[in-house]
Amino acid sequence: LQGVMALFRRGCQLVILACNTASAKALRSIQQHDLPRLDPRRRVLGEAPGETLIPGDLFDLAWADALDKGLPTLLIVSGVFQYFHNEEVLGFIARAKELFADAELIFDATNSVGIKYTNKYVQKTGNTSAMMYCAIDDAPAFAREAHCELLDYRPFFTDARKMLKGKVGIYTKVAMWVTDRTNRAFLLHLKL
Repeated sequence: LQGVMALFRRGCQLVILACNTASAKALRSIQQHDLPRLDPRRRVLGEAPGETLIPGDLFDLAWADALDKGLPTLLIVSGVFQYFHNEEVLGFIARAKELFADAELIFDATNSVGIKYTNKYVQKTGNTSAMMYCAIDDAPAFAREAHCELLDYRPFFTDARKMLKGKVGIYTKVAMWVTDRTNRAFLLHLKL
């Protein structure tokens, strides 16, 4: 929420490129509970007056033509990059850096152990079309490789564990704790 409010103060347009359920829930909470109290004129998720949902291919970046690339921009890519190869993600970041004058990127990432476990589970379901490839084992090194400044790096479930306290079973609690403790999933915030 603090990052969203800081970017709004700078005149940022908020761009959500893709959402998984957890991210959508967190953004919806900010929209429904925090923004009405802090700044009722602002919205974070969903189309509203003055907003446009833009369909498109994430990696093609033609969708960016509909945006004012001179404004500060926060790109949120959630639940997506893992399904692509590291080179494709780095290519997206390079092209976004070229297009946007003042942009930041927040995305969720998984380390190689997390990718291995996830793919093993996916294979058990028989859905081999949902395999994951992009593994990031060292966030600062990835930021350097992307020629970006690493603004923040944090465990994925820390806030969710607090929000869901008493609402989930022991297996889910332990799984989220282990994931955070072993850096299997985390959030990266880059200055492009």
